[in-house]
Amino acid sequence: MPGSRFAALGESVDEFHRVAILTGGTYAGAPGLRPHYHPNYYGAFILDPDGHNIEAVCHLSVM
Repeated sequence: MPGSRFAALGESVDEFHRVAILTGGTYAGAPGLRPHYHPNYYGAFILDPDGHNIEAVCHLSVM
């Protein structure tokens, strides 16, 4: 899967998405659980100004 990813706590995923949008990123997927990947997959997606897909993801339980 192309793009950049990093692991984070759930709260960090939310903050990544918020700051990225405020600083010029384009919305590509709100923070949230994506159980079709696995039960604890919590991620957010943005496109940077050059169009690169960047994802922040947490694999820990967020409940």
